[in-house]
Amino acid sequence: MFNHFYPKLTLISVKLNFTRIESFYSAMKTFEEVEFGYRVTGEDCMVLKVNLRDNTHLLDFINRVSTFGLTETKVIIEQVIGR
Repeated sequence: MFNHFYPKLTLISVKLNFTRIESFYSAMKTFEEVEFGYRVTGEDCMVLKVNLRDNTHLLDFINRVSTFGLTETKVIIEQVIGR
């Protein structure tokens, strides 16, 4: 099982080619780094919450996801509200 306590918690937005949505969903279910996947409104189609070890792992993950569409990455640096 994937260590969900890796230090680099990251949100990745993906703008998908609609002909690849089903294959994207299937692939993301096999990527152990993905904690959550959300279908969203707006310019992007999906937002992924992923847990990564370091920048090398981040780059590898982005390279795998970007085969499905354009990505935008946000690294979470601090949690300021928790419930």
